[in-house]
Amino acid sequence: MAEPQTREIDVYPHHLTGNLTFAAAIFGIAGAKLFHLLENPDEFVEFFRAPSFNAFVSGLTVYGGIIFGTAGVLFYGYRNGINSWHLADAGAPALILGYGIGRIGCQVSGDGDWGIANTSPKPGWLSWLPDWLWSYDYPNNVNYDASYPRHLGQLNDTFVVPISDPNVPCFDGYCSHLDPGVFPTPVYETTLCVLIFAGMWKFRKKFVVPGVMFATYLILNGIERFFIEKIRVNNKFDVLGLTMTQAELISVFFVLLGIILIVYRRRVVGNSEANQPPNDEKITAS
Repeated sequence: MAEPQTREIDVYPHHLTGNLTFAAAIFGIAGAKLFHLLENPDEFVEFFRAPSFNAFVSGLTVYGGIIFGTAGVLFYGYRNGINSWHLADAGAPALILGYGIGRIGCQVSGDGDWGIANTSPKPGWLSWLPDWLWSYDYPNNVNYDASYPRHLGQLNDTFVVPISDPNVPCFDGYCSHLDPGVFPTPVYETTLCVLIFAGMWKFRKKFVVPGVMFATYLILNGIERFFIEKIRVNNKFDVLGLTMTQAELISVFFVLLGIILIVYRRRVVGNSEANQPPNDEKITAS
């Protein structure tokens, strides 16, 4: 039988990618659920009264996932000696791209993350745009299936009605669509996020002060989501006399935080950390 051996193993930051991903998933899902329950108080009591796996995964808020997921990754990195600014910068492009990819799922499933009713005629300067990108009725969407008591009826500022067009496929249990159509905001967000990612990736080497790339992500993400909220269905709250959605409030916070971080990192930290490569020295030995 082989004798037990004690060996010293060098662990570098990139070796912990799997653990960082796991931390992002666990904290992200928990945060997404928490923010959804805070945004929908009526579901809060019901969730704890009859907890189930389906109830846990059926309502998630993306900003809760971003905030808690990022916090979980930074905390794990800090506990393992990884520079938080470099870690935040490394994750920033992936955060915005992942957000955009996630919206593809919202679009193809029709999970309710769509815009407000759009009955306006398509402007002439957008004549090249397919009609469904201007106003879409989400046929066979999963948000309202036949087992749901409000399967047919009013939904926000539109109606869920049976599909009557013989040329439109009708899937058993989901044979309905929205009338009138709505802004397909998931498509808009996917497009904007991919463009933001492309810009950040192209100019990534221009971000010489650690933390500035992540701050730029906060600003661009906040601006994108704030304006999308203007044509998107969401719960509204009174905040200091202003009617805002949870996402609008968080978007404003993101923009302000991003500006503060850029000013702090560029003026207070200055060029002392600029042009320094990320720390890839060993962080643990066991």
